Amino acid sequence: MKQFIKKTAAAAIASCIVCGASAAVCAIEPAASIGSVTYDSLNAALCVVKSGQTIVLQSDVLGKNETHPVGVHTGAAYVSNDSTDLSFTLDLHGHTISSDAEAQVGLLIQTGEQAGAREITIQNGTIRATGEDAAGLEIADQNAATNTSVILNNVTIQAEQDAGVQCFSSALHVDSSKIQGMSDAIYAEDAAISLKSGAFAVTGTDVGADGAIAAYQTQTDDTLTWKPDTVSTKQAMAVSPSDWQTNPAANITTMYFTDIKTEDYFYQPVIWAVQNNITAGTTMSTFSPANGCTRAQNAAFLWRAAGCPEPKDTKLPFTDVPAGSWFEKAVCWAYEQGITAGTTKTTFSPDTTCTRGQVVTFLWRMHGSPEPNSTKSPFTDIKNSDYFYKASLWAQEQGITAGTSKTAFSPNMTCTRGQIVTFLYRDMAEE
Repeated sequence: MKQFIKKTAAAAIASCIVCGASAAVCAIEPAASIGSVTYDSLNAALCVVKSGQTIVLQSDVLGKNETHPVGVHTGAAYVSNDSTDLSFTLDLHGHTISSDAEAQVGLLIQTGEQAGAREITIQNGTIRATGEDAAGLEIADQNAATNTSVILNNVTIQAEQDAGVQCFSSALHVDSSKIQGMSDAIYAEDAAISLKSGAFAVTGTDVGADGAIAAYQTQTDDTLTWKPDTVSTKQAMAVSPSDWQTNPAANITTMYFTDIKTEDYFYQPVIWAVQNNITAGTTMSTFSPANGCTRAQNAAFLWRAAGCPEPKDTKLPFTDVPAGSWFEKAVCWAYEQGITAGTTKTTFSPDTTCTRGQVVTFLWRMHGSPEPNSTKSPFTDIKNSDYFYKASLWAQEQGITAGTSKTAFSPNMTCTRGQIVTFLYRDMAEE
């Protein structure tokens, strides 16, 4: 998203951010409490919180898949234009605030042009956004004369398709918290980011994007400040506090994917694939290396490895590739490049798992179907009449795969996610 939520009129700010009603009648989200007073929604409590108070979330919050009347998309929001300085705590109490719609952030904190200073502590829970262009947490201060400061303590923030946190003209203090984002862990403009002992931020893809902390971990207190046009646009930090380089995440998978170990043959290929935006895993914390790779995933991996070129034509003969699907452009590109012709004249079969024979053939065709140097295969389970015969010879000669044994290629065996990123890594990263 990387832009401010549109400015909100003062009249709208005075009402509940979700329904537009007064705090007294808002009843959309699960209950929250301030002291002994219980509110029918978190947003209602955020509308009336006073300095020194603590809002305690009583249950999970799921943002509505709708456009809110005041013009923002969010799971929950604190939007204020009150000129009084204010400091309060939002205790998630082990619960989760989440949103699931496009451009709908998990939690929005926005102060208007007339708002006083704000210090907001968020603690003990999870904030998540799963929609496209949806950050987990967005902080935006529109008053240049004051400062909005947000403190994260023991909070996990996850955004599956955008930055974990977006911070505009504000201060963010991260302590003992975990931030995960698809594009950036933290995207900041004109902001100060303070990372305290034990805190870390991890990105999924697009490592080293402009103005972003890609992957950073420190055992000491450090503050990074962004000002427009005064700081290098590359703010990707290495995970080691002693190695501040723009080449990030030497050990990104040890923090990011729980199912990858340093001794795995696909360990380095997975790091490479994540850093080069080829894949971000199956969830925020798993890569699933043993899972079969589907035809849609394989096409997407190849397309991203090629730099995500725009296909010349988006018209496909395949009835099972929906318009606007996450793999549509990849399949269009692969089809027009002659990498795949589908499984029939009208089907691509995106959910069918790929075999090893199919994957090396796709790679071979991606390179223009070069003639292998040898015409004799060392593999006894491959015949020269097989469509993948030349592709398997080429892949073996190029060091992409040595087969499953000295004499077996296992062309009909499912190609796993760990194997395919390894093939791509050996083909592209080591050339």
